[in-house]
Amino acid sequence: MQPFSHQTSSEANRSRIEERRPCDHRVQCSPTTTTNLAKQTLEKISKLKVEEDFGLAFSPERVYEGRVLEDIKTRYPKVVGGIGQRSAEATAALYEVIAQKGIMKVTSPTEAETSKLFEGIYRDVNIALANELARFCGAMGVDFKEVREAANSQPFCHLHLPGFVGGLCIPFYPYFVLQVAKEEGSKLPLTSLARRINEDKPQLLVKVADETLRKVRGNGLRGSKVAILGLSFRGDVADTRNSASYEVIDSLLKKGVSRITAYDPFINEDKSLREKGVDLATNTNEAAKDADLLLIMTDHSSFKSNLSPRELVKTASIPVVLIDGRNILHVNSASIARDNFAYTVVEGFQILIRLTG
Repeated sequence: MQPFSHQTSSEANRSRIEERRPCDHRVQCSPTTTTNLAKQTLEKISKLKVEEDFGLAFSPERVYEGRVLEDIKTRYPKVVGGIGQRSAEATAALYEVIAQKGIMKVTSPTEAETSKLFEGIYRDVNIALANELARFCGAMGVDFKEVREAANSQPFCHLHLPGFVGGLCIPFYPYFVLQVAKEEGSKLPLTSLARRINEDKPQLLVKVADETLRKVRGNGLRGSKVAILGLSFRGDVADTRNSASYEVIDSLLKKGVSRITAYDPFINEDKSLREKGVDLATNTNEAAKDADLLLIMTDHSSFKSNLSPRELVKTASIPVVLIDGRNILHVNSASIARDNFAYTVVEGFQILIRLTG
C-alpha cells in the first residue's frame, strides 16, 4: 500500500486527536508504518504529542469476507500494539467491549503489523505448496484429495487445498514484507517463490486449456466458445477483487476465443465484462450452451453440492472439455464410464472430456 494512503488515513484522524481521543490504525501496512509514518504525520498536523496528548495503536483487522461482525466479536482475539503503555491500555479497553475472545497485547505496533502480514504469508505459502503437490499427484496419477486427507490425519500436517489466490489481502501481504526485507538486506526466497507459483496459476490454466482443446478439437482456444463458472475470488461472496477469473478471461480474449459466457450466482451484472463482450448468464446451463470449454473458477457451495459433470455439459457442444480449476467435482470411475467421459489430471487440474453424446 502506498505511503500516501496511510498519510491520508492519519490526517483523517485529526479531529479525534484534537478531542484527545485514541487513534486506532487498522489499515494493513508495512512493518513500522504506525511507529514512523503515522506517528510523525499525526504529531505534525496536530502539534500534539503521542502518549501525552493522544493515544496511537495498531490493531489489525482479522476478518473473513462475508462474516466480518462474527469474526470481530466471537472468532479471534483482538491483537493490539500500542505506541506506548497508555495507548495500548486505552485501545484494549475499547475492544474488550466487543471482542469475546479477549485482547492479545503485543510489544508495539510493529509486532501487530507484522503478525497480520505473517498470517497472510502463511496461507500464501501453504496454498502454493498445495498447488505444487497437486501437480505432482497429477503427474503420478494419484488422487491429491485422497493423499491430502490421509496426510492430514497426522496432527502436525495441515496441507491446504490447491487453488487460486485473490482478494485484497493474501496476494499483497508478501510484497509488504519483501519490500522491507529488501531494505533491511534480508532475503525471503520461500515467500517470493510461493507468490510466483500462485501468481502463475491462472496462466497455467489457460495453457492447459489451450493444449487440451488442441488435442481434442485440433484448433486450441482460437475460435472456441468458453463458459466461465464463477467470478468471485472465493466461494460464497460477491467480491471479484483480484479474482483469477478476470485474468483468465483477458487471456482467453487475447487467444482469440469466439465467445465467453460467465455465470456466478452472486453476481448479476459486471460492466467491465460487458464492455469486453462477455455475456453474463443466469444459470450454468445457459452459460454452457454450445460451449467447447467449461472452466470452473470459483468454489461456491452451490457449485460443490449441485454440479455434476453430466449436468454441466448437457447443453454444451460435443466434443467438450470441462476443466475443474478448483478441484471441487467429485468423480469416480463408474460415473466417468457411464457418462462417456475421459478423465485425466494435468498440472493439478481435473479434466473431463466428452467426445460423444
